[in-house]
Amino acid sequence: MSSQASSLTGPLHSVSLLPLSMATGSQSLPATPPNQQPLPPDAFAIVQRAQQMVEMLSEDNEALQKELEGYYEKADKLQKFEIEIQRISEAYEDLVKTTTKRESLDKAMRNKLEGEIRRLHDFNRDLRGMCFLRKSV
Repeated sequence: MSSQASSLTGPLHSVSLLPLSMATGSQSLPATPPNQQPLPPDAFAIVQRAQQMVEMLSEDNEALQKELEGYYEKADKLQKFEIEIQRISEAYEDLVKTTTKRESLDKAMRNKLEGEIRRLHDFNRDLRGMCFLRKSV
């Protein structure tokens, strides 16, 4: 590892970690049992750095979980809006069908009434003609 300080940056934080050689300068090693090999001098710094990384990753994980939960809520709202839009669209289509049917029935009824009016005009004209002929006779 180099003698410069290494850093880990992410979208949520920026933390500098000390190089292993600097982190172990002030620590003393505990006595090792006789049947085990002594730990290297930077082992404690490695553990400390690993703990820092685990802590940072845990914080990142919590933040990402909250962000994901927010996205789930937004997706749920969008889905509800889509369902509502679909319901409104179907209601509009039904309204258009009903209106078209009503207009068609109105037109048929108007044509029927106009035919009836023409027939009654013709009948009335014929009756007037008959009345005129009877008066003149």
